[in-house]
Amino acid sequence: MKKIWIASLALILALSVALPAFALGMTFTHPEIGEPMTVSFVNGMPQFKIYGFTYYQIVDPQTPYRGLTANRTPLIGEEMPGLEESVNQVLDSAEAASGREGLSFSAAGVAADYAEQLDRLPRGEKVRAILLLNGFSGPEGYTELQSIPGFEGEDFSGLADTYLIYTARVGERRYEYRVLPFSFEDAENHEYYVEWYAYLKVDGQWRLARIAREFADQFESRQLYVHGVAGFGLEPLYDVHYEAMRELEWGAPMDSVIGLEGAEADGNGVRISETALFRIPCSVSFAFAGGGLEGITYSLRNEQSYYSAFISLYMRYADPVTVSPEGDMTWSLNDTYIELIYDKNQPLVRLTRDTAGVP
Repeated sequence: MKKIWIASLALILALSVALPAFALGMTFTHPEIGEPMTVSFVNGMPQFKIYGFTYYQIVDPQTPYRGLTANRTPLIGEEMPGLEESVNQVLDSAEAASGREGLSFSAAGVAADYAEQLDRLPRGEKVRAILLLNGFSGPEGYTELQSIPGFEGEDFSGLADTYLIYTARVGERRYEYRVLPFSFEDAENHEYYVEWYAYLKVDGQWRLARIAREFADQFESRQLYVHGVAGFGLEPLYDVHYEAMRELEWGAPMDSVIGLEGAEADGNGVRISETALFRIPCSVSFAFAGGGLEGITYSLRNEQSYYSAFISLYMRYADPVTVSPEGDMTWSLNDTYIELIYDKNQPLVRLTRDTAGVP
């Protein structure tokens, strides 16, 4: 009996270590969307439902998806799938499933405009064209693309001229970062969804880091700018980013920040005691270095505000780059590092100016 009790205790302790250190979810009415939503976590990765229907999920890191394992913690490791390997695996899986009545799929984003050319290509050239279209070989790749049958007469100057090197921060380092979208239509089940495959350039090689699913028919309708996706310009980013930045820019002088309604000096910083972020009540403090704005921290009021902030940040910045076992999440723009920090009583949303380049 004693041995059984000890074995049971050991199992309980093992499970308690494996579980996240934060609450596993909540149902509430989102302050911006105004609809009842449920946020939950599956093996540490978030998902949310609206009226019981899954709208967004980062796929389970414990279960291979389309034969690929991603979303690990820590995010970067030796087992990350390679670029061409992973795209071929996605196409193999999707093509096998498309034999079922009513299911179709295609490369989304900039590649969607070239669906006919892509469908006529053999597999190797098709993968190559998808990757070139999505900027994985840099702006020079658009010239290379014109050597592929069906693309000879196409004008890619617009994509080349607006080409961006996207970066994302993981821990204390920045990596080149690109996101490859695929669109799916399941007419039998009346479902439309986009799958996002996010890659980091690790030691000179593109590696798959994140797989997420979004149940919507057109991802472009959700937001004006998706970090890492080819074909977006920087101009719409202001509309996405202005609320969290309070219409300020990095490097703004303290006097400009004090000019905000209700702002007051607080030592070497500035603070507003009563305000809102994404319609979530909070306070906000501003940090300065060298006379210019370097950080913005929102202190939220309760656990529900953590889940609300996650959905609002997702709405603006798409997939989080990292998710920790403690429930902390990060998003990265080329010049801004965004953290959502879980705390049952006072969650934080912290924006930090980050201009460090890729080493």
